[in-house]
Amino acid sequence: MSPCTDLPRIALALLLGVALPGLGAQDPAPQPDRAAEAARAEARKAAKAALKQASALGRVPRAVKGDERRNRLEQAVAAYATVMARYAEQADLAAEAGFRQGQLLGRLTRYDEARRAYRQASRTDAGRFGARALYEAGNLERRLKRYDEALACYREAAAFAQAGPGAAPVTKDNARYATRARLWTGVALESLGRKPEAREAWTALGRDEAADPGVRIQAFDRMARSYLAEDAPDQARAVLDDADARIGPLCRGETKAEVDLRRRLASMSARKALARALEEDGDDEDDGGDDEDGGRGR
Repeated sequence: MSPCTDLPRIALALLLGVALPGLGAQDPAPQPDRAAEAARAEARKAAKAALKQASALGRVPRAVKGDERRNRLEQAVAAYATVMARYAEQADLAAEAGFRQGQLLGRLTRYDEARRAYRQASRTDAGRFGARALYEAGNLERRLKRYDEALACYREAAAFAQAGPGAAPVTKDNARYATRARLWTGVALESLGRKPEAREAWTALGRDEAADPGVRIQAFDRMARSYLAEDAPDQARAVLDDADARIGPLCRGETKAEVDLRRRLASMSARKALARALEEDGDDEDDGGDDEDGGRGR
């Protein structure tokens, strides 16, 4: 029988659910495994509950001191480790557990373990914690005054804002923390005495129109202050003028975000520092004039 010459019979067979000789029976559509879906949902629910419990253990009141405080933090560290081991297939929750564990390990001065926890979190969920965990690792190193190591972490974190073959996705979280890492890359370079490189990093960030304008303001502010630290007010003023020219047009409206950005631009600490420096220079000139006049008058 040819399907092309016997269409009515085929239609009737399909209606009745009868297989016709020569056509062959079609495989039924695959049915979802309800039991497996239920098991996965239950596992995720349990993972969330375990993560929540670990988080509660880690919130130790400030009034708790000494050994009791340390013991509670140790319990939270162990609880996060359980989440990571038992629910490894829940990558996002396991990564959050690793990140939170790294924070607590840092507070417990278990720095090597903290570093490992941050890196594991970065690898486990690169979309959410790729940049964030490395940024936090950089902060840990910076607080320990290990500036070379901090610089390496910040640069790794900043790379998560770059798209390309084999790169992690440029998610909202990665973009946010990569931008912050660029700011602190400059701070680490400055701490290493590499001021020209620090200023290059801050200039690139400050002029990057795609970056968070609030972080751009911080970059301009730090660069201006670096010039004031070298008694170079003219260069500092030029940096502030650049900030006004580039950020000012973004905050001319009256939305809440624009008003806040305008306030942050106007309250840059370098502005006050520059005003003080110029005032002190004026006082020195006045004092010098009085001395000269007094000398001529005697």
